[in-house]
Amino acid sequence: MSDHKPVAHLSLICTNIVENKYRAYSIEVRQYKKNYQVRCAWGRLKSQKRQLLKSFDDQNTMLHFIEQILKRRYRNDYQIIAQSDDFPETPSLKLLPYTDHIAGQLLLF
Repeated sequence: MSDHKPVAHLSLICTNIVENKYRAYSIEVRQYKKNYQVRCAWGRLKSQKRQLLKSFDDQNTMLHFIEQILKRRYRNDYQIIAQSDDFPETPSLKLLPYTDHIAGQLLLF
């Protein structure tokens, strides 16, 4: 039996025509044994995304890292466009609004 768990993911979008904002941000969390890997990708819609991969030895440190990211995304008016059921809960995740922005879903990645 494998110690590898499925990838949990969250996709965010920020669009504002007046400010010329067309941004996307995604977070993937993978647990392998007792380690966690978090992959973040961000950038303008329909463009190549920058990426960051970080590993964590414990869940609390990983959750703190995700919380810091989501606080900043909340302050910059991002909205949730897709989320897996098993994505880790953090206080800022509950603050982010959901959107069914169809055009954004088509442009996301």
